[in-house]
Amino acid sequence: MFRFISISLLSIMMSSTCWAQEMNVMDEAGRKQGPWKKYYEESTSVFYEGSFKDDQPVDTFTYFYRDGSIKGLMVYLSSELVEATTYYPKSGQVMAMGRYIDQKKDSTWKYYTQAGILSSVEQYERGAKEGEEFVYFENGEIAESTTHKDGLRNGPWQQKYDNGQVKVSGTFINDELEGPINYFFDNGAKEIIGKFKDGLREGTWMYFNSDGSVRYQAVYRSGEIVKERRENGVFEERGPDDILLSSYIYKNGMRQGPFKEYHDTFSYEYEEVVDPRSGETYTRQNLIGNEVKREGTFKDDKLHGTVKHYNEKGILIKTENYIDGILQ
Repeated sequence: MFRFISISLLSIMMSSTCWAQEMNVMDEAGRKQGPWKKYYEESTSVFYEGSFKDDQPVDTFTYFYRDGSIKGLMVYLSSELVEATTYYPKSGQVMAMGRYIDQKKDSTWKYYTQAGILSSVEQYERGAKEGEEFVYFENGEIAESTTHKDGLRNGPWQQKYDNGQVKVSGTFINDELEGPINYFFDNGAKEIIGKFKDGLREGTWMYFNSDGSVRYQAVYRSGEIVKERRENGVFEERGPDDILLSSYIYKNGMRQGPFKEYHDTFSYEYEEVVDPRSGETYTRQNLIGNEVKREGTFKDDKLHGTVKHYNEKGILIKTENYIDGILQ
């Protein structure tokens, strides 16, 4: 009896030793068989662990980051990849998870932030997006919804503010915006109303201020403005590098109140600045020469009152006085 037990234990030990030695084995035909472990190049860090049968992956493969934390899990059935889960480094939080059919994404795929919060959900059919896609705010509310067909955006499209109000609502056809589109302020008031044709702005577009008044109107043809009208609000004209060239106030389509126009001659100077928090030195760009050229007041779209003119150095060179647009 003692001899039988000893022989049995010896057999088990020999079997275990043989199993440990059967890692990364190829058969006579050069096919991978059994458990495999692959390492990062010139490293002892494991890249993946899994098993093969006749050179085909089987069951679960585990992929790792260089620090040893799990990067992803790939599940195979009959050598076909059927499910995948990826993870953020170090934290171990799920990054994405979903299914595969014929090596292509299929059905529902979910994506998460590093904090483990659901960030988006996509639907696939044989590798192409199909159906509704949702992007979420961290509070769980929907930030954006898009409809897909055959991998292209087709159907309703909507974005929302984090307070639940609609931000923009429109329609895609074959991945291009088509038809009416509406933009809103975060209080629900309309901001822009327009229309797209073949992905380009077309027809009359209306732009509104937050108080509901019309700010600006523009007529588009194939995405180009052919006619425009300023209605209400402050309007600034800017040149290269976003340099301010003029500023006017409009009310009911006419210039009203103070205005300024600027010389378009300017330059930059650069200085080394030390960040007080980090202590690092960086170069700051300072604008020089963006001086006021003319300033005054409009009344019912006509110059009214004192108008001052300045040279490029900002020195006053002329003063004029107007009444209802007529120089006095």
